[in-house]
This record gives sequence, structure tokens and C-alpha cells, in this order.
Amino acid sequence: MGYEIWDRYERALVADFDTEDQALDHLRGRVRTMNAEAAAAWLDRLQLVRVTDDGNTAQVVSVGVALFTPLFEPTLAH
Repeated sequence: MGYEIWDRYERALVADFDTEDQALDHLRGRVRTMNAEAAAAWLDRLQLVRVTDDGNTAQVVSVGVALFTPLFEPTLAH
């Protein structure tokens, strides 16, 4: 299993990771360098998917600005 971040508009692979935490850490790092408007626009283009070992999509984890929630849930809990 692995995780991939896709640009939904360009239908292009942005990055792939071994774990969901690694994927979310990557997104967190990118979003923290942007203002809120740019971050929302960028995240709106993306989807995070879980893939099988043979590269097939197993589950769409989150899409678009809904990615804000898993990105910052750990931060908000503290």
C-alpha cells in the first residue's frame, strides 16, 4: 500500500509516499509557505488516494479543500 497526491485538473501525479502521514506532512509543509487564499486554491486541485502495491487506486482519502481537515486536525487538537 502507498499514498499518492494527484492534481485533479491536470490529471498528473504530484508525489507518492509510503504512508499517509508522509503525504500529509508533505502537504502541510507546502501549505505553510502559502497565504490562505493560495493554499485553498492549490489544495482544491488535489486529491489524496491510497493505492495498492500494484498501483491501483484502493480509496480516495480526501479531495480538494477537504484536505485542510486531515492536515491540521493534529494541530487543532493540542
